[in-house]
Amino acid sequence: MSIEFPQKYEPRLTEIIKQDHETIHIYNNIADNKLFSLSESFDIGNYTGIRSLLREKGIVSSDSLNVLEVFCERINEGIISGTSGNSLSTDISAKLPDMNDFGLCHLHAFFLRDEKGKITDIHYNIRPYTPKETFDRDILNNFSSDKNPKIFSKRCRHVIDSNPDKDIAFIQFDIERFKLINETYGVDKGDELLQFINDSLALVCSEEQPFCRLTADVFMIVTPFNQKDELIPFIRKLESMLCGYNGMEYRLIFGVSIVDDRTLHTRRHGDNASLARQLMLTISSGTF
Repeated sequence: MSIEFPQKYEPRLTEIIKQDHETIHIYNNIADNKLFSLSESFDIGNYTGIRSLLREKGIVSSDSLNVLEVFCERINEGIISGTSGNSLSTDISAKLPDMNDFGLCHLHAFFLRDEKGKITDIHYNIRPYTPKETFDRDILNNFSSDKNPKIFSKRCRHVIDSNPDKDIAFIQFDIERFKLINETYGVDKGDELLQFINDSLALVCSEEQPFCRLTADVFMIVTPFNQKDELIPFIRKLESMLCGYNGMEYRLIFGVSIVDDRTLHTRRHGDNASLARQLMLTISSGTF
């Protein structure tokens, strides 16, 4: 049921938003190419895009610029080609007006779309995580990754069972010679790269595409599809968005397994994707 919001209350709603001093609220009209601040403590200036605003004003730390880039690219895709979603979000390290230093913040974008699904209006909000939210986020990340594979397996099973008319692909990839990256750039930079990939997958993958970091530098995505030729463009998109973090030189090695027997345990499909990935690694290294 749709309820029309009375126009006479809109100024009062705007006033409430203005009094939210912990969150930055920004409205973006795509047709007019304009940004408007709904937060009195935050000055937009002459900026017309969220990317340049957050980068050039120094709001986002250097550690989060790559994730911001992926976030903005996904927004641009929705503006140019359309999207089926109504929102997009990610976590960034940012320094808001009332913060003394950079801290973990949540960046969320809500969309209005035209009849073709293209984004016409965006409401951005950026707010800092509370200490409790940061703690809960860390706990969730730990229990939904390789430390608790049952959660991911359950999500994979849901994708298989809820898409009886579509094919399912298990896509697994790793970073070629990741050990060399740690040796060249340092372990901390290697960890940053892994976190960047994990955060970027959250932006690239839809609700129907669960993903997980399996072990070390190995990640896996499960995706439904109609035609096999849909998979190559998706993998190419992953490569373009996940490679080149902070000028690092590395390649991603992919392996794909198509689900033929839906009764098999999801781990078997993951094992098949792993075998395909290892075969591609062997071919890539010239030892095949």
